[in-house]
Amino acid sequence: MQVQDRSSLQQLIDAAASLTRVQLVAISCLIALFCMGSVLAYVRSKPRPITIDNGTVSAGAPERERTLTVHVAGAIVSPGLYKLPEGSRVADAIERAGGASSEAALDDINLAGRLTDGQKVMVPQKASVGTAPGENVSTSGQSSLVNVNTANADELEKLPGIGPAMAERIIEYRKKNGPFSAADDLDDVEGIGPAKLKALQDLVTI
Repeated sequence: MQVQDRSSLQQLIDAAASLTRVQLVAISCLIALFCMGSVLAYVRSKPRPITIDNGTVSAGAPERERTLTVHVAGAIVSPGLYKLPEGSRVADAIERAGGASSEAALDDINLAGRLTDGQKVMVPQKASVGTAPGENVSTSGQSSLVNVNTANADELEKLPGIGPAMAERIIEYRKKNGPFSAADDLDDVEGIGPAKLKALQDLVTI
């Protein structure tokens, strides 16, 4: 038995010795490929971890820009409702509405005021030539109308249907939204309806 084993081993040695260098390289490559294939098969057979999406947003996700809606009216090229980024100023709203008209009195409003959602930006018109700002002269040469943009509470209370509470509302509206551009804008003040507005139109000026 030992003699047969030695004979087989000797045959293998003789066969290996008879191989050329090219054949040995080819056999080595085949062995290497077999080993790589075995390793790859082992790696693929391993279970993969499962990633669970918990709905969280990554830190790099862009934040949605916040906006606000304002009403731009008065001496404006294109009055209307406009959406602007949060933190915008009155000047930004005027520019978005096409800019102020040639009759606009921009010095009478605060262009640097910060906007709030739902705000009305009222751009007043310049006073007529020959008339002082806020004054309307009657045929007798005396001022008989109340300027709702400059009148204090006592002056406003002289108007029919305007008591202390309503006078304060008019003043607060003026501070928040800027000067009135027309008598009809008084209808935007809480508590002044169509009937009261009609009674005031001939008694007030802008």
